[in-house]
Amino acid sequence: MYFANGWLIMPNANLFGADLSSSNSSTNLSNANLRGANLSSAILRAVNLTNANLRGANLQSSNLTSTNFTSADLGGANLQSANLTSTNLFNANLDGADLGGANLSNTNLSTANISVSTTCPNGILHGQPRANC
Repeated sequence: MYFANGWLIMPNANLFGADLSSSNSSTNLSNANLRGANLSSAILRAVNLTNANLRGANLQSSNLTSTNFTSADLGGANLQSANLTSTNLFNANLDGADLGGANLSNTNLSTANISVSTTCPNGILHGQPRANC
């Protein structure tokens, strides 16, 4: 556990609406409430975000390499241009998430909820011709 931008970072933390932009962490944030948080340009490599609430969070241009989002709620999250290489999104909710320009190389999307309102890395809504999710 540690402080980032005045916020206590630890499992089960309530970081609702927190500004953690450009922060650098590799800690355990399982079950954390990050709803509406600003994590743009953050470096969150190999962070445990299992069961975390990231609904509506801004993760644009973040480095999320090898991060574990198992069963996390990323509904409506902004993941534009995020690096999700080798990330685990098993059973994650991506309903309405924007993955435009995101790197999904070696990403586990098994049983992830990807809906028609999810924007794929190529900028096309899931379910539309040529979508790439």
